[in-house]
Amino acid sequence: MRLLHLLIVFLLLTTLPLSSGETGKVREKVPKEWTILVYMNGDNSLEAEAVNDLNEMEQVGSGERVNIVVQVDRTAGYDSRMDDWTDTRRYYILPDGGDPELNSLRMDGGLGELDMADPKVLKDFLVWGIGNFPARHYMLVLWDHGTGIFRYSRAGQGERGPTRGVSSDITSGKDMEMVQAAWALEEALNTTGLDRIDIVGFDLCSLGQVETAYQFSPVARYMVASFDEEPAPGWNYTTLLSPLLERPLSPVELSIWAVEAYQREYTSGKEYKSLAATDLEVIAEEVLPLLNDLSRKIYCLNYTQLQRMAQIRDLSHRPWRKEIYRDVGDMLLKLGGEEAMPEDLREEAAALREVLSRAILRSFAGEMHPKAALGIGIYFPRSYFDEYYSSNIALAETFWDEAVKRVLEPFDFRDVRLNDTGSSAPGVTFEAHSSTPQIIQDVWVAGQKDSGGEFFKGMEGSGHYRAFVSLEGGIEHLTYHFEVISSRYRFRFPLEGELEIHFGEDREPPEGEIIGGERRSGEVWIYARVRDNFGIETEGVQLHLFTPLGTTEVIPPGEVRYDPFSGWVL
Repeated sequence: MRLLHLLIVFLLLTTLPLSSGETGKVREKVPKEWTILVYMNGDNSLEAEAVNDLNEMEQVGSGERVNIVVQVDRTAGYDSRMDDWTDTRRYYILPDGGDPELNSLRMDGGLGELDMADPKVLKDFLVWGIGNFPARHYMLVLWDHGTGIFRYSRAGQGERGPTRGVSSDITSGKDMEMVQAAWALEEALNTTGLDRIDIVGFDLCSLGQVETAYQFSPVARYMVASFDEEPAPGWNYTTLLSPLLERPLSPVELSIWAVEAYQREYTSGKEYKSLAATDLEVIAEEVLPLLNDLSRKIYCLNYTQLQRMAQIRDLSHRPWRKEIYRDVGDMLLKLGGEEAMPEDLREEAAALREVLSRAILRSFAGEMHPKAALGIGIYFPRSYFDEYYSSNIALAETFWDEAVKRVLEPFDFRDVRLNDTGSSAPGVTFEAHSSTPQIIQDVWVAGQKDSGGEFFKGMEGSGHYRAFVSLEGGIEHLTYHFEVISSRYRFRFPLEGELEIHFGEDREPPEGEIIGGERRSGEVWIYARVRDNFGIETEGVQLHLFTPLGTTEVIPPGEVRYDPFSGWVL
């Protein structure tokens, strides 16, 4: 057996680009079909599992079609096998026929103890691995503990700190966050000139979220990750890697096989086990726009509907011991079937679920997961919104974070009216009502006059809010929006854009119904042209009629008001 191992080493060395200390330079050689890059942080309580997985990899080893390259860090006190070293090392994995010792080829000249929680260390490994082991396809596996898109220790009660993230290093006492790992991969690709890697895999807990998928969509084509917690042994690398020696696998095939191999490993028991392979291009190009539209509609729900949305959130499937995530598929199915919700929102939920189902190439879920689950989650906390999300998570480019906060703290804000005050003191009075004043702390109306003057007026009252904005100075155009400050958050109505009022003499009446009165020469119309919360432009809402003599007549008999959830109402 030892002789066979030496022969294999000799054959591989004849074609292997040994490290020269340089990084980021692809050697002149024929690329293999795959290079598997495993970033294995065993500098924590998973050290024994790291040793086990190295042995599983050596059951297969690199070959004519595949390079298997590992950067592994260990710590003291958990496992003494393989000479009990504790520094950081790089290995080119060789087949050893099941020998329990580590027989792979060490590829570093002595790295010492590196902080595997440092994203720059991950970047350096990737630059080195891509540069020295060219291939047609690349897969990066991040191996360690995981707590999702945040570094929460458990259920997400708002505490932050070094509590595992995606790479937890006991020696340094630090953790790498998901967004930092995405940054490291992006920097490595920029250095090597590679467009994207084919697969990013997370052999760790709780990274199977829409947020992770979108964060990595610019730098990877497919993602393999678990929505839930993984058992400590994680992936079986003998099962995962064996087919690569037998025949060429496409990135789609390997992504799907990773899920199937995991399912073979964990077919019994009622634990929360799951793994999904996801097409990241579908996430970025198709899922994101629909999620954004759904977020707008959730934001504009009324008070009763928001309370029901919170119930749907709570009833939707969540991972074990983590209250801050919900399975998107299960939630959308419940939302689409909820008759108390507006029809267009239910249709949006159904359309989003259909597209998301296409993004999931293969999904496995244990017996504790409902059949409606798709195996991919989203951040939807029950009590606490971490503002880190809006500042760092790429999915916050959508309005999902705003929708989450609306559900967390629902309130009523309605019957917004605009009333002219007459020529003696020209201006507009803004009025609004709420049946939940105990939640609302302040209401403001803010905007811009065409004369260049900005205004930010606090609306006085409790339950009935009122503010006056002067129109003196020949103003012809006014844009504005409302800001409602609750006990914890600030909300904007409309969610995006500005409402508008135009003033002017001898202006042609806008198309649409004229509410009372008729057009006469010399009269001045005041009307509104707005884009409401659903993106629908509405013209022709006349509020008041001014005569050449300066008197003001409110046009009867209709009532004109602005509902921030539905737009202009006549």
